[in-house]
Amino acid sequence: MNSLFFVKNFLFFFILVLMFIFKLAYAELSITPAVVNVVAEPMSICESKYIVTNISDNAVTVIVTKENWKNFSGNSSDVSVDNWLDLGKNKFDIAPKETVEVPFKVITSEKMVGSVSGMIVFTVKGGMFSFSMKQPVYVVINGTEQVDFKIDSITMETVKINGNLYYNMVVRNVGNVHVRHNGVIEIYDRETGDLIKNVVIEESFPVYAQDSRAFNGVVLNRKDLKKGKYIALFKINALGKEVVKRVKFEVSDLGEVAEVGKCFVLKKKDFRKSLSLVIYEIKILSKEFFKKVKFCFCR
Repeated sequence: MNSLFFVKNFLFFFILVLMFIFKLAYAELSITPAVVNVVAEPMSICESKYIVTNISDNAVTVIVTKENWKNFSGNSSDVSVDNWLDLGKNKFDIAPKETVEVPFKVITSEKMVGSVSGMIVFTVKGGMFSFSMKQPVYVVINGTEQVDFKIDSITMETVKINGNLYYNMVVRNVGNVHVRHNGVIEIYDRETGDLIKNVVIEESFPVYAQDSRAFNGVVLNRKDLKKGKYIALFKINALGKEVVKRVKFEVSDLGEVAEVGKCFVLKKKDFRKSLSLVIYEIKILSKEFFKKVKFCFCR
């Protein structure tokens, strides 16, 4: 059952990649910036824009629409993207290598508090196919923001696929604005107190207001797993706030890792955990691939 599950997911991912490459062969768009963040006063109008470049050799038509996304729950139900995001022109014919500006306005009201967000959808039409790219617009209402987030849990485990030590960190946002954290993992020898290594936690996907999100990454590579007792300090920062959580772990003679009081050595029944970390590695490879083709994705 688990093997079949893995094969199905792998084939699905492979087919998506083939479809993606096929579309790129016909039309490639570069959309910048990747994300638009707006800090707006209540009852104000802010202007911004996306820059769209057709980097292919084929003319395309781009239809621009909008969708609701994530709003702080303290906003009333009638705070819809239709009310605060004004697109203006919604159709662009873009010649090969041509760049166009897609302007829009953010119109805030007295009902808006904390953060709201929406998606601007760029649908490419050309030849016998069409596909869409979604770019987010995040709006923070100045003077109403409350920044508060926590690290709910951290687990660490080694994976037999490559022997690396991974972390899984769940960040919970209890504030009213989305946060994008970065930070560092400081690894200390528990007996000597010496700093062994600093591992950078890069800024990634947002954690939306009143929501949680899990983040994965490598703590130590297999070659760095030396026998001993350690402390890992996870320090994350966002919007002027820092949160710290400590995890104690030990490394055996065989390079196996156990968090103090728990054992996370991978077993056959932990297939889903293994698969999630494989998907993490695929995401890293995909990220590098997307950079090479200069294709902008929603973050």
